[in-house]
Amino acid sequence: FDLAMESFKAAREEVCITSMNNCAFDVLVFADLFNNVGCLQCRKGDITSAKVSFTNALKIGKRALKEVSGSYKEKMIQGYKHTGTIYYNLGVVNAMLGLKEKVMRPLECSLGLQKVALGESHPDIAIVQH
Repeated sequence: FDLAMESFKAAREEVCITSMNNCAFDVLVFADLFNNVGCLQCRKGDITSAKVSFTNALKIGKRALKEVSGSYKEKMIQGYKHTGTIYYNLGVVNAMLGLKEKVMRPLECSLGLQKVALGESHPDIAIVQH
């Protein structure tokens, strides 16, 4: 886990540098980096840090949705899927932290985005509904 975390941190730093120098970077990749770091932090038991990483990923994911809005349909669907996953992770972490009032909203947002991206009958929709 430590090696993976260091690799993600290095990649995140590289994306930050790239994003400052190049406006054409893929915002969804940046959101995924924060999401993946949050997943690693969660597995290590650092739930508070995971919440911060998921919150940062969500901010970036929302920005990505605005940037791809109206452009390629495939990119839009990818953005919905990624952001839906981040919302789901944030809801789970809120539950782990005992923040009951902050659990349902992210899970509902996740479900809505996943339904748009995958369709009502996709098996992943059942996971979010349970």
